[in-house]
Amino acid sequence: MKKLLILFVLLLSVVSGAEAKLKLDETVKAFFPKPAKLTGGEERWLGTGITEAKTANGFTYSTAYSYYSPDVQQIMNIRRKKTFDVKASVHAFNNYVSAFDKYEELSKKAPKGKVQEIGFGDRGVFYYVPKSSYINDADFTIVFINKIFVAEIHADDGFALMDAAANMNANIQRFILSNIEFFLVRNVSLSVTAKGFERSTDILGFTEEEPKEVTVTGKIFTEDMKPLAGAEVMILEAGKSVKTAEDGSYKYSMKMGGKKNVSIAKNFYLKELKQTKALPPSIEDGVFSVSTLTSDGKQEADTVWKLAFYGDTVHGKALMGEEGRQRLYPLKGTFENGRLSLSLDCRASGSSFKCSRNYEGTLSAGSVSGAWTGTGGGGTWKLKLNSYSEITDYIYLTADNSEFSRFVKQAGKTRTEKGALTVSANDEAVTGILFSLKKDRPEFNEVFIKSANLVLTHVSQQQSGSMRLFRYITADDNGKTTPVPPTMTYAGDAVMKTDTYEIEADITDYLFSSARSGVLISPLLQGTVSAGSHTFAGHNVKPAAYAPKLKTVRYVPADEADKIAPVTVRIKNLSGKDIVGNKNTVRPDGEADTVFEAVFRLPGKTITSMEIYGEGTVTRKRNTDPLDIYPVIAFIKNGIPMNDTSGGVKLLLEQTTEKFDLHISPIKEVPADKLRYRIVISGEVFEGVIEK
Repeated sequence: MKKLLILFVLLLSVVSGAEAKLKLDETVKAFFPKPAKLTGGEERWLGTGITEAKTANGFTYSTAYSYYSPDVQQIMNIRRKKTFDVKASVHAFNNYVSAFDKYEELSKKAPKGKVQEIGFGDRGVFYYVPKSSYINDADFTIVFINKIFVAEIHADDGFALMDAAANMNANIQRFILSNIEFFLVRNVSLSVTAKGFERSTDILGFTEEEPKEVTVTGKIFTEDMKPLAGAEVMILEAGKSVKTAEDGSYKYSMKMGGKKNVSIAKNFYLKELKQTKALPPSIEDGVFSVSTLTSDGKQEADTVWKLAFYGDTVHGKALMGEEGRQRLYPLKGTFENGRLSLSLDCRASGSSFKCSRNYEGTLSAGSVSGAWTGTGGGGTWKLKLNSYSEITDYIYLTADNSEFSRFVKQAGKTRTEKGALTVSANDEAVTGILFSLKKDRPEFNEVFIKSANLVLTHVSQQQSGSMRLFRYITADDNGKTTPVPPTMTYAGDAVMKTDTYEIEADITDYLFSSARSGVLISPLLQGTVSAGSHTFAGHNVKPAAYAPKLKTVRYVPADEADKIAPVTVRIKNLSGKDIVGNKNTVRPDGEADTVFEAVFRLPGKTITSMEIYGEGTVTRKRNTDPLDIYPVIAFIKNGIPMNDTSGGVKLLLEQTTEKFDLHISPIKEVPADKLRYRIVISGEVFEGVIEK
C-alpha cells in the first residue's frame, strides 16, 4: 500500500492545500463491497482478492465476484440465470485530467450513440451488448467518474451489475464527503469538446488560498478563429459542464465560501476532426408514430413506438389501442445496414391466445417503411422518424398524483408522519421528505418521458444551519418504508439564504421501476455532521411555482412542440398600441409599436434580461439593459408595464405558463419575422428566431 500513499501524497500537492496527510491505507480497496453487502449475501456470492497495477499517473485496483443460486429467480418478469459473474475496477489518479481521460476512454467503448447516462458519481454511463433477443442475456457495463476515481464494472446479469455499482458509488461518495477538505479546488481543470472537433484540455492555477468564488470565463474558437456555439466546457473538479453561447463564450462559477473572489480567463482553439469514412445509416433512440395498412387497404389506428438501439439490437415498447384503453406491448429485433426487423408480442396479460407480428422495413429519408405479417394477416407499415420531439416540461405534484410525508429516523428507529416538507438533522434525529407517485396516472406514462427530476423550492423562511442533502430510493419492507443505501446520490445543499432557490434530484430510475415505493430527500442518514432545519414549499403555496414539481424531458408530437417549448416569441401586431419609443425607458413617442407575444413555461424561474435584434450591415437592437443606449423592450401583462423605472426587468414566472406582450419601437431595416431574441432566465440563456 506504500504505492497508494505515494499517489495521494502527489495528489495532495495537486488538489489540496491541507497540511495533514490523508491516511488511505485500505481506502480504495474498501470501495469494493464485501460479498455480504450484495443481494443474496455470502451464501450466494464469492469474492476474489484485489489486485493492484501501477499506471502512468496512478493505480488500478481490480476484483471479481461470482454468484450461484440453486433456484432460478424472477425480478420484474425477467428470469435470471443461476450463475453469473461481476468484474470491477477502480482507477485512482493523481490529477483530474488523467481521470477524465480514462473515463472518456472507457465510456467510448460503448456502441456508438447507444449510451444511457446514469446518476452515479460526477457523471456516468450504462450500456449493454445483447447476446440474444432475451433482455437479460447480455454483457452489461457501467462506467462512472467521481473526482479522481474512475469505476468500471462489467457483469453478465443486469441486476448484479446495478447491485455492485450502486455499492461502489456509495462507498466512493462517502469517502469524498468525509474528506472534503482534501478535494478543495486549488486548480481548475477544463476539458472542451464539440461535435466534429478534437477534445482539448488545460489546467488553470491560482494562488488565492481561501477563495470565496472561482469564476472561469473565455471563448471557444475553431482554428480559423470562428466562434463555436454549443461546445461543451467540462469543469472537472466540479463535475459540471456548460455550453458555449452563440459567440463561443462560456462562464462557470464555483462557490467556495472563502474570503476573496478569483477570476480566470481561458480561450480554446479546437482542431477539426478528419472524417475517414462515411457513417452507416442510423436511427437515434426516441419515440415514433407508426401507421399500418392491412393487405386490403384498411387503415389501422396509429400506434406509438418507443425504441432504444444498442449495437445491432433494438428493444422497445408499442403503445396500442383506443384512447383511454391503451396498453403497452414489447418490441425486440435488430437494425443492420439500414434494415429494421422487429417482432411485436401483442398477447394480452394473462391470456393464452397467441398474438404476434413481424415488421421488416428499410430506412430512407424521414421514415422506415416496409411490410408486416402475423396476427391480423399482413400489409404495409411506416415509421415517421421526426414525428416526436423532446421538450423540457413541468408536472406539478398534487394530492391527485402524488403523496408527501416526513420521514423521521430517531434512536435507530424510523417512522413516517404528516407535516411540513422539512429536512433537519441534530443529535437526536434526522428528518427527510418522503414522496411517491401514483404511477398509473396518464402524465407518468413511461413511453413519453425520457427523464425526470424532482424539484423542491426553498423559500427564505424557517431555515437554520447548513446541510448536504441526499436522494434515496425507498422500498416497502413488511409494510414499512425503508431507504435503500446503495441508491444514495448527492442532491444539493440546504443553506441559509435570503433568495429563493431550488434543490433537484434525479428520480428517473424510480419512475421506471415498479419495484420501488418512493423517493426520500434527507441529510445523510448515517454519520451526519450536519445540523439545522430547513422547510421547503409544499402543495398549497403562493405563487404556485413554488409547489413541488417534476422537471421532465418529454416526447411530444413534433407539430405540438413549439406550443409547449420553454420559450416562444411570436409576432402579434406590426402596428400596435404606442407604449415605447426610441429611448431606454418605457415612454410613448407617437409611433405605433411592433408587438410580440412571449410565452414562458419555466415556473419558478426569473427573467432578468432580454434582447431583440436584427443583423445586417448595422446591428439594430432593443433590450432591457438600463445602461445601454438602445431602446427598451416593454413587458406588458394585463395592459400594465412590468419594467422598473429604468427599463430593466426582474420577473418571477409564477405559473406553469405565463404570457407577456412585448412592445418595441420598430426595427425598420429588418422584417419582423427575421428578428432574433436572446433572453436570460435564472442564468440560463434562451435564443431563437421570432416566429410568424
